[in-house]
Parts: sequence; C-alpha cells; structure tokens
Amino acid sequence: NRSLFLVTKRSCSNRLDILTMTSSTLLRILSDNTETEVGKRWDFASIHSLEVFRRNVPLTCYDDYQPYIERMVEKGEKNLIARGEVVFYAPTSGTTSKSKLLPRFSAPTLKFSTKKNLLLLCWHKDTTTSLGVPITPANCAVIGATIDADQSAYAAPIEAYKIDDLITALYVQLVFGLLDPSVENIWSPFCPTVLTAFKLLIEEWKQMVDNIRTGVLKQSLRITDAQKKVLEESMGGSNPQRADDLEAIFNQSNSENFEALAFRLWPKLVTVDALGSGPLSFYVPKVKYYLGKEVCLFSSVYAASEGPGLFGINKEPFRHPSAYSLLTEKVFFEFIPIAEVESENPKVYLAEEVKKGEVYEIVLTTNEGLYRYRIGDIVKIIEAFSNGSQSPLIDLLGRTKTLSLHSEKLSDFHVSKALDALGKGPWKQYTVKDFIVTADLKPIPPRHQFWLEITPAYPCVDITASERTAGEAFLDTQLAKINGSYASGREKNMISSPKITLLTSGTFAKIIEVLKQRSPVTEAQLKMPRTTTDPELIAVLETNLKP
Repeated sequence: NRSLFLVTKRSCSNRLDILTMTSSTLLRILSDNTETEVGKRWDFASIHSLEVFRRNVPLTCYDDYQPYIERMVEKGEKNLIARGEVVFYAPTSGTTSKSKLLPRFSAPTLKFSTKKNLLLLCWHKDTTTSLGVPITPANCAVIGATIDADQSAYAAPIEAYKIDDLITALYVQLVFGLLDPSVENIWSPFCPTVLTAFKLLIEEWKQMVDNIRTGVLKQSLRITDAQKKVLEESMGGSNPQRADDLEAIFNQSNSENFEALAFRLWPKLVTVDALGSGPLSFYVPKVKYYLGKEVCLFSSVYAASEGPGLFGINKEPFRHPSAYSLLTEKVFFEFIPIAEVESENPKVYLAEEVKKGEVYEIVLTTNEGLYRYRIGDIVKIIEAFSNGSQSPLIDLLGRTKTLSLHSEKLSDFHVSKALDALGKGPWKQYTVKDFIVTADLKPIPPRHQFWLEITPAYPCVDITASERTAGEAFLDTQLAKINGSYASGREKNMISSPKITLLTSGTFAKIIEVLKQRSPVTEAQLKMPRTTTDPELIAVLETNLKP
C-alpha cells in the first residue's frame, strides 16, 4: 500500500478529511494506469508523495498526448494513456485552434430530475476512425444514451435529435415541444442555442402551429422522406385543439413582444438548463427575456470533451445559476493562479488550498488518460472548503485564451462584462447581436478593436459619430475598472482607447462557417471566440464592414 501525503500541515481535521478524499482519488487514478505506456514513462509506480507526482509528471497539454492518440486512432494500439477500450473519440470545438480528438473510455448519461424535458441541440453526423471507432461530440454521445434509457422523459423522440442541420433540428424539436404543455425543463448545451430557438419560434410559430393542426411537418425541412415519416408518426396525427390553444397564446404574446413566452407555452416549466457563464453570459439576459421571472436559467453540470466528461455539478441552481461543486472523488484537481498562467514554472495549488474570490486556471488528472492536463478553463472560487465533506464551488469564467497589447491579458470575461455594461448604459437603445475583439496595431500605441453586429431599436437609425465616440469612451472606462493591467497600460500610454467597428448583418454566421470547416462537431457545440488573433477570422471581419 502506498500512502500519499499531499501537505505537511495537519492542524485542521477538516483538511485531513479533504486530503484523504483527494489523495485517494489521485492514488486510484495512478494505480489504475501504472502499466500504460504513459504510466511507465512518468513512473506512476514510484509515486508516493505529491512532490514525486509533480516531479515525475509535468503540466501537460494536448501536444503531450497527440503521438499516443494518433497511434490509437490509426493502429488501434491499447494501454497507451489509459487502460480499457476506447468507446468513442470526442472532437473538441476548435474555437481557439484546430479541433482535437480525445479518447473516451466511458459514455456517461445524464439524469434529469424533471418528468418531461425538451432538448434543443443539433446532432452530429457520426463518423468513425479507419478501424471503426465512433467519432462523435461528447454531448451527442451522452444525450443519445440518455434518451435511449428513458424516452418517456422527453417531449421529442430520439429521431428529432438525429438531425445535423441546427435550424431544422430546432424547428422539429420545437414542434414536439409545443405539442406537450407538460414540459418542465429545457436543456441545451449553450445559451446561444436557446436564444436561436426562441428567435426561430417567434419567426416560424404560425407554420409550427399549422403543422400541429394538420399533423404534417412542413415540406421545406432539410430531412429525408424516411425521417419525415417517422417524425410525423410520432406526432400522433392532427391536434386542432392544441393548435387553437397555441395560436391564442402566440397572438397574446405578440402584443407584448413575446416577453415571458416560455412560461405561457409551458405552464409547468421550472428550469432552462444551458451554459451561460463566462463569455456566454452575454446571452443570458436575452434568453431570460423570453423565460420570465418564474423560470430559472442555470447550468447543471460543468462538462467538457476531456474525460470523464463531468467535472462538477450545480447543487443550488436557484442560488448560484452557474456555480459548480467539483467532483473531487472522480477527478484530481490542481489550480494555477491567473497571474501565473503564462509563467514557464507556475505555482500550482490543491483544491483545499484555493481561496475564495480568487481566479485560477484549472488543471485535471483523470482516469481517462489525462494527467496534470491544462484544459484551458479559467474559474473563480465562489466558496472554498468550509468542511471536509465539501469541495470548492467554482464559476466558469472562460478560457485562458487572452488578448494582450502589452500585459493586460484581456479575456472573454473582461470584454463580455464591458459590453454588457455598454448595453445597459449609453447604448441601451441598441442591441449588440454578436461581437469579437481583436488587436488593432495600426495606431501608436495600439488599441483593442470591438467588432459589433448591432440592431438599432425603434426608430431605426444608425449610430451617429458622437454615439460611437461615447461608446468607445465608455468601453475604455469599463475595461479600466475591471482589468488593472489595462488601466495601468492606459495610464502609461501603452494602449489607445478602444475602437468600435460595425459589421453587416450575417457576419458572425460566416465566422461560424469558418469554425465549422475546422471541426467535425455540430454547430450547436461551436463556441464563438470573444477575443482572437486568428488571421482567417479577422479577414472575415474586415470584408464585412457596415457601410
């Protein structure tokens, strides 16, 4: 038996309990994978202390595993990074780089506590490796297994989710959702997909209601005749009574700009479960508009393509909509302070050492072949350990991908927060539909360039020069408030005031097309980067300027 002493201070019994839990997690992971090629390379068998663990195993990234994964994919080699058979390969979204394949050795399922759920997502057209192992996004694998386990818990049949065109998929899923007034929960991977669904619902509700009245889906849907037949059979024929009820709800909601539409359509709706933290917080107020005060918008799990998939769960959604208790019994977590993320030898802390209110990059050791892996997620500690039975409560702020003109490290979180304040302040008469921030190196000193797609409110007028100038000044002030290094750079004249550039409608749809070409994941899984230095994305922005 090996014992793992993670710290030397033993004055607090709570910490001893925590150490027992975290050390047993790490020991189990190392013991399970001692005989793998990576386990032998880093000599897992000799690890008996945290010091030896950190000495043997460096902080890692995907490049450290890529040669092994290529051998697994191309030759079917086993026991390279983890024991067991690969169930499927999960592609990452490719937001900040080329999509990567991550082996998954298990396929967990979700379990919803609500009796009837409406899922909003786009299915991935599954492919396989040359040896026949499936390549599919983790969320599709999980959702497919979840629905198969109990189809009665879902408003739409499994066939409604096996559609690889997002708008078509959402249309069909919404039709089934409208058919069922007992929906209690709506689930989607990300808030932007929920927003897209409600916009589609408002645009197409008359057609959807007609489909329900006749029991026949519209002909223009991008599905096969076979799919259409199966879906229409699942609709159960015409339903004029439900169609009449829906028509009355939509007509009433239309007169009130569709505010709180969801609760009117589904009186039993309690929650909408979709990730809306970090850079996705930009979409939260837009989604909440359609939900109303009675419905809680939250995210139930902290998950990613990297195994084991689930890293944390939200135990108190009504108190903390996007805060997760880390699953320290399944994953060994370490934390790099935000100020150290670009250091060659950053300080690394254990789960029981993090401090409330501080921001860290998260590091994972899992039983699925990733050891001291820098996943790239930035988290804020909402609550540290208060007793030995709890794990840290974290909020997901975004990615380590930042934009710097000197050393300000402007993150997704910073730009999202500044733009949110702009929409509530001097630009409250406009709606920012989407945005990206880049570095404009032409002026001296350089500046951050905010590329915005906007929708003016009534009366429909363009932004004046004075409004643009006021908006730029406001963003400058907000960034200085929330980013001390930015404020210092401005004070020292290392950074110019930001520039706002308006884009033509549809520009970000073109960005999505570029991202889709890089990755085999579904459109619903793609995450829009909020800061970028990507030349290809910048070229799209520069060719779509608003006249």
